[in-house]
Amino acid sequence: MKQILLSLLCLLSLTATAQEARDKNILAALRHGWNFELRAGLSMGGTAPIPMPREIRGVEKYNPKLNVHVEGQASKWFDPHWGLVMGLRMEQKGMVTGARVKNYHTSLLLGEGAEVSGNWTGYVESNYAASSIVLPISAAYKVNDHGKLQAGLYAGYRFDGSFTGHVTDGHFRMGSPIGERVDFPEDKQATYDFSGELSRFEAGMQVGGSWRAYRHFLVYGELRASFTPIFPGSFATLTTKLYPIYVSTGFSYLF
Repeated sequence: MKQILLSLLCLLSLTATAQEARDKNILAALRHGWNFELRAGLSMGGTAPIPMPREIRGVEKYNPKLNVHVEGQASKWFDPHWGLVMGLRMEQKGMVTGARVKNYHTSLLLGEGAEVSGNWTGYVESNYAASSIVLPISAAYKVNDHGKLQAGLYAGYRFDGSFTGHVTDGHFRMGSPIGERVDFPEDKQATYDFSGELSRFEAGMQVGGSWRAYRHFLVYGELRASFTPIFPGSFATLTTKLYPIYVSTGFSYLF
């Protein structure tokens, strides 16, 4: 029994020593101009064609979804106002859109899974989703003890994603705008799935700010826009380039 008690006391002593050492390391880092944050929030937006092509005649449906992100940040301050922010973020992006198009080049699954290319006129609905790991880096400016602004770049790797949809209430021209016509009334659909063609890598810019509401809790907002489209340049099925543009907001805990 005494041996067990002695072992427990030794374990508690070692745990307390380790905790004290860790606290000292964190305090030492803070004294040298480092701050650490843990962020969690939601993103809303979509993948938009830039510029808007003439084939898209009107948007009839838009569901931005609620996309979750979690991020850890480390900030190094070089003086009372200027610093550098580095992070690691896990994020989701997604949307559902429905639009009326005319002579929109695409590929559809017809018959027994046969894929054919051509031009679609009518209603098209798309469902996009992606999960990525992102490395952001930004320059930061402290406005005062409560407010902070930052702007920079990010690079991301998509490890999961899909781009699917269907068409209806229109007609499809096989091969070209003057090819064989196939009609699709409102009770008939054709589907498509370009998930395997999505790009793995993404790069873009971000700009935003945060406000310290309490000693350790902050609220933040950020705009993130990609320089790279969701499909590579070699993907010729869709002639329009789609770029992810999202607005994020959430809460942050300052260590």
